[in-house]
This record gives sequence, C-alpha cells and structure tokens, in this order.
Amino acid sequence: MMMSHPGDWIGGGSGLNNGQVFVSYFDDYWNFIGMDVSEPMDTSYAAGEWHYMSVISEVPDGTIWVNIGVRYNQVHGSDGSEGHGSIYYDNVQAFTSASDVHTVQIYGMTEQPEIDEYGEHIGSAPLPNTTVYVWNENYFIEVMSDDYGWWFADVPVNQTYYVTGGYVEGFYESSFEEIFACDNYYYNYYDYCYYYDCSNCYDYCYYDDYGYYYCYEYCYDDYYYDYCDNQVNVYFTPNAEMWFDVQGQVTDASGNPVYDAQVRLNNHDTDQNYWTGTDYMGYFIIHVPYGMYDAHTSMSGYMITHEYGVEVMSEGVFLSLTIEAAELTGAVEGLVIFHGNPPEDPAGLWIWSEDYSTGGAANENGFYSVPLPDGIYNIWVGAPNYEGFYQENAFEIAGNTVIFNVELYEHGFAGAPQIVDLHDIPNDQGRQMRSVWSPGIPGNWEYFTQYSIWRKVNGAPVELWDYVETVPWHGMDEPYAAVVATLGDSSMHGIYESTFMVTAHTEDINIWFDSQPVSGYSIDNLHPGTPMSLVYSHDPGAVSLSWSGPEDEDFSHHNIYRQDIASSDPAIVFTTVDSFYVDQEVTDAGAYEYWVTAVDLSGLESEASNSVSAVLSADENLGLPTEFALKQNYPNPFNPSTQIQYALPEETRVVISIYDLMGRKVRTLVNDVQDAGYRTVIWNSTNNMGRLVSAGVYIYSIQAGDFVQNRKMVLMK
Repeated sequence: MMMSHPGDWIGGGSGLNNGQVFVSYFDDYWNFIGMDVSEPMDTSYAAGEWHYMSVISEVPDGTIWVNIGVRYNQVHGSDGSEGHGSIYYDNVQAFTSASDVHTVQIYGMTEQPEIDEYGEHIGSAPLPNTTVYVWNENYFIEVMSDDYGWWFADVPVNQTYYVTGGYVEGFYESSFEEIFACDNYYYNYYDYCYYYDCSNCYDYCYYDDYGYYYCYEYCYDDYYYDYCDNQVNVYFTPNAEMWFDVQGQVTDASGNPVYDAQVRLNNHDTDQNYWTGTDYMGYFIIHVPYGMYDAHTSMSGYMITHEYGVEVMSEGVFLSLTIEAAELTGAVEGLVIFHGNPPEDPAGLWIWSEDYSTGGAANENGFYSVPLPDGIYNIWVGAPNYEGFYQENAFEIAGNTVIFNVELYEHGFAGAPQIVDLHDIPNDQGRQMRSVWSPGIPGNWEYFTQYSIWRKVNGAPVELWDYVETVPWHGMDEPYAAVVATLGDSSMHGIYESTFMVTAHTEDINIWFDSQPVSGYSIDNLHPGTPMSLVYSHDPGAVSLSWSGPEDEDFSHHNIYRQDIASSDPAIVFTTVDSFYVDQEVTDAGAYEYWVTAVDLSGLESEASNSVSAVLSADENLGLPTEFALKQNYPNPFNPSTQIQYALPEETRVVISIYDLMGRKVRTLVNDVQDAGYRTVIWNSTNNMGRLVSAGVYIYSIQAGDFVQNRKMVLMK
C-alpha cells in the first residue's frame, strides 16, 4: 500500500517523481540477474489516499537470492530542479507458488503396527496406497503412498509444513506430524548475514540508473547437510488400538441403584470379555477397545439382562441397565471330592446359564447347595492349589433339586486310568471284548510310558492276573481302547464273566497306577449257517431225511423238528451231528412236516431250513386245518430260539413279524404265499440285521389274507 501526503505531494514538483514495488534477482555470488517493477505511483494517483500497488514476477533461472521491496525515484526535471514529495508504504507482502520458487521433496512412509503370530506389537509395517495431506498457511497438497508405503511431495523450500493421513477403513486416526522443508545444496552457501546470525541482517539503500531506492534484505541461517532431513513418517492407529471408557448405571425394577452388580461387555469380533462391578450408586466404568459389543448385567438373586449391539467408537457411551429379581424354583447340591492334600480354603463355585448366574462355596466337608431358577446350567469349581473343573450344560433345573458331585485334583496329582466301558464285540464268534479307559492323570510325571491290560484268573486260590497286552501312550485326552480276549462266552449254558484291569506305567518301573477292575462277558454273536436242500423219502414205518450246508467251526449238532400235522402240540425235536436222519417213530396213516436247524457250541441256533411235508396216508386232505390260527410260541419264555406254529386253511400270502413293546418292527420272519397246511417258523432272537436283540417282552403277529392275530412272548438271557 502506498500514499503521498497532501502536504508533501509528489505532484507538487516536476511531476516525474514516483514510487514502485520491485522484485530483484541475484545469483549465488550476488551478481544481479534482473528485476521487475510495478506501475509507478505518480501524480495521477490522488494525494492523501492509500493505493494498492503490485507486481507479478517469474523467477529467472540461476536465481539464488531475491530482494522484494519499495523504491522511491526522485528525478530531476528538464530545468535541473530536484524532484520532491514523499511516499509512505505499508505491509510489503510476497506471495509465492511452487512454480515460482525453489522446491524440495519431502517424503516418508505411511505405517501401521506390525503384529506377530502371538498378537504382540513388535514394530511398524508399511500401509500402502494411503492418502497423505501436506499443508501450511500458504500451501496445500494431497498425495498417495505407493504399493510399498512410500509417499513424496514437492513443496517450496524453507517452510514448516504439517503432515497427516487421510481416512483408511479399519483405522481410527493418523499421527499429526510437523517438518521444516530444507535443501542441502541451496543452503550450503553463505548468506549476507554476519556470523550466520540473521539478527545481523539489515536494510540498505541502493542506487542505480533509475535512482535511489530502499531495499529489504531477506536472509537465512546457513544449513549444513547433516542437519537437513526431509523425511517424516505418518503412523496410522488401527481401530483395535483405540480404547474408550464405557460408563453407565445399573438399577433394579424400582429404579434403585444396585451395588456390586457385574457388567460384562463382549466384543463381537474377538469374543473377548471385559468385566467390572458397580459402585454403591450403581455406576460403573469399563475401559474397552474400539468395536461392537453386547452388554450383560448379572448379580446373584437377579436375572441376567442383555443389551445387544452397543457401538463403542468414541468416548461418551453411557448405558442405563435394569435387572429384575429372580424366582428361585429349584437348586443344585452335591459334594466336592478332593484328590490330594486338603485345600487351604473351601472350594468355590460359579454356576451360570443364559439368564442367571451366581456363585457359592462348599463347606469344610465339601458339601454345597445353591438355589437356582429354572434353566440349563454350566458349572465351574475350583480350590487353592487344585485344577479347576468346568462342564458345559452340566444339569437342568425345572422346579427340582439336582445332585451334582465334582472331583478336583491337586496340581501335580497323578491319577490312575479308569475303565469307562467294557462290552462285547458284536458280530463275532465270541471270546472278544472291547475295553475303553480314560487316560488318567500323569501329574508331575507329565506322561505315562504305556498302558498294560490284565485279565483276572477266575477260581485261582490267590488273586492272580494274566497279562493280556500293552498299549503305547499317545498323549491323547480322549479315551483309549483295545480289543481284549476272554477265555469263555456267556451263552444259554450260563454266564461266564471276565474281569479286566488297566495299569498306567511311569518312567520309574517301580511306580505305576492301577485302574479299578471291571467285569463283563463276551457272547458268540454269529449264528451257524442254515442247513439247505432238505429232502425226504419214506418206507413203511420210516421217514429218511437228508440235507446239505456248510458246518461252522463251532458247530455242535443239528435239530430235526417234526410237526404232526394233525396235532396242535409243539414240534418234536431230534438231534444228530450228521447231515441225515431216519425217523422210525411214524405211523403209515400219519402226516408230518419236517425242518432242520444247526446249533453251535454257544447254543445259538440257525435259521430253519426249507420244510418238507411227508403225508403217509392215502387221504390227501389229511391234516389240513379248517380255520386260520396262530399258536403260542414254544418254549416260552425262551433262550435263544423258539418255534411259532400257525394254520392256513387255504393258500394265501402270509406275513409274520416281531415287534418290541414300543411298536418298532424287529424282524420279519415270513413274507410269502403259502399253501394250506400247518406251518412252523423258528425265531432265533435276531433282528433284520442279523444281530441279537436284548431280553424282554416281544409281540409276534400274523396277517394271512383278512386274518390278523397277535401274541406275546418273553426272551430271557
């Protein structure tokens, strides 16, 4: 801004005096390069008023120094008189852009935390393709980091800049950095200042062909290479590293504050829980990381309340939570049993469901009792210097009292394996069982070397055990299993029990741990093969039978069944070890039906062979029934086989089935079209899969045309 005072106006003289704004340029040796000046403020500008004068100048190549100021020209007129008048100036300002001034490059990395496999913060890692802002009061630029996280920005030299990052999804904020942009080459030259101290800079007058003018010197301290660093890194903080205080209050249904209520915030992404308790006014504060949460409030005697979808993304989250009194309709009680030295303090319990949680403690005898509302509960039990016990869905309360005992083991306690199951191997010829045992607790031994299995010698005058086999240790928490041999099977002849024990061995051969013995029995589950191709011939007073079929290794004998067609009595059974039989106890006027089964050493009986009818009388209708009938099975009760007799007065489709008392079909014995006559079918206690069924009451049913009849029978073992 320029002004000429009316009392000393530049127009009062020759009219050639004027003032100008100038910009002059020099190289690094202060050699003059050039200058640009504004329009002159002369007599055409009114006196006593401020006038805005400006010059726009382009920096020429080779420029190191720039002088900006105001000059006043007092020019002699043609008559030789001296010019006069005064020029006042105010606020000479310079505005520059990157294209007008020397620029340098500032640079850096966009960084994020580096996390190791354990979730620990071990340093910083690049955050590629991220926006960075660089600015000050005169300048602004937006750049993007590259694929390696590096960013670069060209800015005017010798200015202070602020640097920060833009928005990145998953990150809460970036660091706010400050940097002074310098240039090693540009500032390795001495300036006009004395002793490198800008306080020694001064203004001076200069004279050239245009006259005198007043100059302002702009100078800077000298900067050396070692101190010129244009790198600044921008650190981005992930949401997960931001923590906020969640505040709130817990009240009861009447609005009264609840003291010592437990408030839990569960993080949706990590499933991490954050706990705190309320003060005497019901207030609480929980410090949690950025994220989405579910809030759960609990207290003994109150139902748990839930508030879902709580957003914690800044400070100022306040939760008003209300809990209601619980209706205690049942209880759980039991004993805490300690394996080891007695604990210093009683066992503590924590019991919880989706809607209720409470704590408790056992007394000095290990007994505990905790009232509860209805629900399905988890339980945790612990004691000083003991391994804790936890079980999910441990019991259900439905207006009742549940007994639930807990065993705790002292730290370092070594416990024996336990046989948890001993059962027969299905579908075999017997003399095999499967033993299943829990691995036990190695304790301070850390592991067992192996397990050995032993079978007790029955009837020995002293306790004696046979070694069966060894199973190596595999470090599994799941049960171990092995197939073990028995010396006999339980059958129709009686029960033969086998007793087994499992020993866990340690590195010290003199220290081992025996399980409790467990007894059971094996069964021959495979029935013998069915005799085939039964045929007969008869001579006066005799019927000759023959058949074929494979004989099993445990074959005992054949049963030959003869049913007197004219009689309702059960079939008569003959036995033979051969594959033929001659029945000499017949009459020439009789009619008989024959079938054959095989029996093994365990008493298991095969399916019946095909049947043959030997009618020795000339009367073709001899022995034909006049009505449908289903006879009571024989024997009844039975084990392992029974015969079922039925009568067909005409040819029809016959279906005979076995059902259990739940109405489930167990076996279909007959499903065929049969001629008229008396028939008998054998059931050997197997289902449709060929497996033995359990003892109990069964229903057998016949459907022949429109005839339907049911009867009961009892299988005993």
